[in-house]
Amino acid sequence: RPYFRENIELQPSGSLSGSIGWVATSVGHCMTHLYMLAFPALITPLRAEFGLSLADALQLGFLAYLLYGVGALPAGLITDRWSARWMLVLCLAICGAGAACAGMSRSPATLTISLAMIGVGASIYHPTGMALISRTFSDRRGWALGINGVVTGTGLGGFFASGLLSLFCLIRIHLLGHFRRRFR
Repeated sequence: RPYFRENIELQPSGSLSGSIGWVATSVGHCMTHLYMLAFPALITPLRAEFGLSLADALQLGFLAYLLYGVGALPAGLITDRWSARWMLVLCLAICGAGAACAGMSRSPATLTISLAMIGVGASIYHPTGMALISRTFSDRRGWALGINGVVTGTGLGGFFASGLLSLFCLIRIHLLGHFRRRFR
């Protein structure tokens, strides 16, 4: 089979389950980048909330980003020995639990632990998602990986993180104003 082929279709190959798998990995990719990009977007409110300097606020996320990078190797090894689909579920569950804990954090220490959970969960995605895409689209691997990376990773993760942050800030400002007027 030649490496380069002509007349490549712009549709994913495989069955409906392959297309669903591609969408699931793309959504997972977007979500992991959303989780990892939410912290830098929240530095200013976190500084005000905890009374931290910029350097101290940035240190809260160090462990998360360290685990995000280092955790990919064991995640890849486990993905090869276990189910890549279940690893993707585990990735999103750990990220979601870490984000919920981060939202309830009342001290820098608990926020650091919550962000570390997000880092561990997000570290699972790349080895797992790439394995799923490579197995599902063996004849169109480059195309599927390219679409997954450009569309869902670099483009939408940051866009969603900043958009959701803006939306939540507006809702918080509105609710705080409502409660202050109501309970004076």
